[in-house]
Amino acid sequence: MKYLVSSIVMVTVLAACGSKDEKKAESQPLTNIEVKSVGELTIGYYDLEKIPTEFVFYKETQMKLESEGAALEKELLRWQEEGTRAQNQLQQGAQAQTLTDNQMIALQNKIRNCEMKIMQIQRDKLEPFQQKSYELNQVLANKIDAYGRVFSQENGLKLFLSYQIGGGVTFIDSTFNMTNQFIAFMNAREKELNND
Repeated sequence: MKYLVSSIVMVTVLAACGSKDEKKAESQPLTNIEVKSVGELTIGYYDLEKIPTEFVFYKETQMKLESEGAALEKELLRWQEEGTRAQNQLQQGAQAQTLTDNQMIALQNKIRNCEMKIMQIQRDKLEPFQQKSYELNQVLANKIDAYGRVFSQENGLKLFLSYQIGGGVTFIDSTFNMTNQFIAFMNAREKELNND
């Protein structure tokens, strides 16, 4: 018991000392912060969140993917609903004992057929669609990277950043914002590619 009391007293004293040091550190102003000059470094950035709404290639690509994805989803849903209806008919008929053996076999076959169709769609259509989606997103990332390099070289930028809320850059002055110019540059280059 004696050791327990002395341990509690010691922890209390240490905690009190620690909180005084913390308060002392909080009240002292920060000093010796070194601000480094970047000299001749030319910087620009673009807002990554504007790419989906203003880069034409991105918008067109996403519209195609969304359309294909919606068609696949509709096809899968149709087979899922048909299978669910057959399952419900089978359960209700079995409970009420109103189905003949042939009707039960027909409903079981329909359920299996629906399950096979769903697996076939997933294998033959959904997996290739997911691969296509991944590849198109890679193409998009490569385009932005390549265009960013050319844009930087043509405009004498030594550092060109992508900015988004929650990204690696917490703050950058808006005078370095080149989002509109960069997107216009990419759209013009894409138009040239499409015309060739």
